[in-house]
Amino acid sequence: MGAIHRNQYPDMLSKLIGMPYRKIQGFGALMYRLLLSRQQQAIENADIVLVEVSHGNPAQEESSTTVQKLVVELKKYL
Repeated sequence: MGAIHRNQYPDMLSKLIGMPYRKIQGFGALMYRLLLSRQQQAIENADIVLVEVSHGNPAQEESSTTVQKLVVELKKYL
């Protein structure tokens, strides 16, 4: 698929979830419920990308993130 600019996220997400993506109160909770069953796979995918793509600075790299580390930590408190 290649690089995706953040301005393209709303349209892409709308297509993938089958409804308009909106930044309105309560929509984040809806998205969380829709995606919860895929959370573990997303964590695993992000870990793989971090190892295979990252050159040590995910903040400056495309397609690399460490947000999965935050999610893993937060899951301990749910």
